[in-house]
Amino acid sequence: MHSHRGGRALGVYMQVRLSVSFFVGALRRGDHRETANNHKQQQQQQHQQQQQQQQQQQQQQQQQQQQQQQQQKDELKQQQQQQQHQQQQQQQQQQQQRQQEQQQQQQQQQQQQQLVEAAAAAAAATAATAAAPKAAAAAQDTAAAAAAAAARRSSSRQRQDLQQQQQELLLQRQELLQQREVLQQQAVYAQLACQLQQQQQQQQQDKQQQQQQRQQQQQQQQVAVGGGRCVETEEVAAAAQPLRCGRVLLQDCSHTQ
Repeated sequence: MHSHRGGRALGVYMQVRLSVSFFVGALRRGDHRETANNHKQQQQQQHQQQQQQQQQQQQQQQQQQQQQQQQQKDELKQQQQQQQHQQQQQQQQQQQQRQQEQQQQQQQQQQQQQLVEAAAAAAAATAATAAAPKAAAAAQDTAAAAAAAAARRSSSRQRQDLQQQQQELLLQRQELLQQREVLQQQAVYAQLACQLQQQQQQQQQDKQQQQQQRQQQQQQQQVAVGGGRCVETEEVAAAAQPLRCGRVLLQDCSHTQ
């Protein structure tokens, strides 16, 4: 009787012990799963924060790019305005030159008329005084010759002045052409610099996108091959069977049967 009761009590004790150990193991597995889930949520939050920071950086880069493009547009507008101003000055100079040429032509015509009138007056005087002494005729001739020489000297001086003015205008035209070439080269260089900056910023954005894709691939590789979640610490690996994971690399985790 005593041995039968002792065996029965021992059986009850073993059943209670097994149920308690099973309950404790279940609690431990639940705790480890919660810690693993919390750890993964933290990683996802960190990844979202990194993505937000990268998006903010991209927005800042785009704003800087827009500001640089606006500055380049303003500079090009200023250069175009300067070029238009120079063209207006050149047109004004050409108009002034034409006016001066017209004035000189008018002066030459007036001088020629004066010479013709002087010659006609001298001829009339000589005709009127044909009967006068030869001395008076010679005096009239010398006076007419002196007047003609003075008119010639004044016309030659005016021609020299015109030639000098024409040379100065030619030099000014050459300088304006050189300035135009310089402005065109500056505009080409500015466009090339803008394209280089855009290419560099595009390369930076591509690198950031590649980094984001790599991070997403690493997070996807954390899922175990057997359908469960990859355990990331040795304690969780010891508690959650049949998954066994080490600390080496997350992608090396394997599902053991």
